[in-house]
Amino acid sequence: MNYKDIINNLKNKNFENMYLFYGREYYLIENAIKSFKDTLNESMVDFNLDVIDGKETMLDQIISSIETLPFMDDKKIVIIKDFELLKGKKKNFSDSDEKYLIEHLDNIPESTVVVFAVYGDVDKRKSLVKKIDKKGIVFNCDKLSDMDLFKWVKKKFELNRVVIDNPQIMYFIDQEGYRDKSSEKTLSDLENEINKISSFVGKENKVTNDIIDKLSQKKLKMIYLN
Repeated sequence: MNYKDIINNLKNKNFENMYLFYGREYYLIENAIKSFKDTLNESMVDFNLDVIDGKETMLDQIISSIETLPFMDDKKIVIIKDFELLKGKKKNFSDSDEKYLIEHLDNIPESTVVVFAVYGDVDKRKSLVKKIDKKGIVFNCDKLSDMDLFKWVKKKFELNRVVIDNPQIMYFIDQEGYRDKSSEKTLSDLENEINKISSFVGKENKVTNDIIDKLSQKKLKMIYLN
């Protein structure tokens, strides 16, 4: 299942019991978390959404949150961020703790959705990762494919109500270097550049290659170095 399908399923309130989102593209992870939050009754969010810091939590807190039933809504959503047992670390938890948690994950109430979010890599050898993959969805939030990236950039410019043709979208993507293997740029970086260009151009006005060059971080660095 691809990312778009997962998000569309959430919008239609078609849930799995467990999810794991991990990877370097934090933008996609945060967007997924927002999509889970948006499925809840807005007036009852405080009762039915638990966001837990996986670096600071105790195992009993996680289990208690998972087992608590929703209040005046169909679902209770538990989001656990950067849980160390998914990374292969054992600073705060033992093998027996992992086994204990896995046993409880076999009996998650149908009304509970557990979402693990790891900002970076996970250890796929871990029993917990394998359990989530078996019972739910594990998704690597890596860089977007060329086509998905093109669509994403186009949509962002359109939402800012500026005019940009397809060749200029491709030029912008090339200038930003997002697709370069060594690039550390993220979608958040691209969004910042899109907003900067859109603000400079103004609504209903057209983005040109010259404008992209003028505001490009790469060009600015070259000018500075020269």
